[in-house]
Amino acid sequence: VVEVAAQLPEVPFYIFSSYEGDTLEHPLKNIHFIGRVNGTIRDKWWQDSSCLLRMSLHDGVSLMAIEFFQMGRRVLTNQVWKHGIHCESAEDIVYHLKEIMKAKPDLEASKYYREQFSQSKQRNYMLKALEKVMPNGR
Repeated sequence: VVEVAAQLPEVPFYIFSSYEGDTLEHPLKNIHFIGRVNGTIRDKWWQDSSCLLRMSLHDGVSLMAIEFFQMGRRVLTNQVWKHGIHCESAEDIVYHLKEIMKAKPDLEASKYYREQFSQSKQRNYMLKALEKVMPNGR
């Protein structure tokens, strides 16, 4: 993120953390450590963000990524996700961020993730999984 933020000083980067009190200061003025946010505060941050930069070493599709996709926001990631923008280097990220700043919401991604991760679909998936491990409700 630091390498990308240095190349795009006009773009603010907000870093959210899952740990309470995890806020730091950085010498680059466009990097802001926000820490943990919940509820309506989180929703406002998500609505005000143009995309999510999710470079992870070990996890699958995150809830945060699903929420961004559902809002039609772009998700830049080092993993391969349907409708995600795959990036392997800082140069990839800088290029795609410049393109995203000109782009409209991704309505196709929004529709896909709203359908695939709807409450009813997730409930049915969980019920089927429970039926497999607890046949006849036992």
